[in-house]
Amino acid sequence: MPRPYASGVIDVPVDQVWNRLKDFGNISAIATAIEHSELVGEAGVGAVRRLTLGGGATLEERLVPHHATFALSTISRSC
Repeated sequence: MPRPYASGVIDVPVDQVWNRLKDFGNISAIATAIEHSELVGEAGVGAVRRLTLGGGATLEERLVPHHATFALSTISRSC
């Protein structure tokens, strides 16, 4: 089964990046394609956020540890 993967470089100091990303449930504040985001349950590793995309599609992501960084795994979506 194909596994989606995306990667990118953000050309700002790491402290600025983490200050924006650490609010895991509020990604819609910086990602314009996401109309609404909310934390489902507790914050921290294992946290789940529900995203509403343009057109009403929804997506849930879980924050999972990945080596010395973090990765996201999609746990549900609707189109």
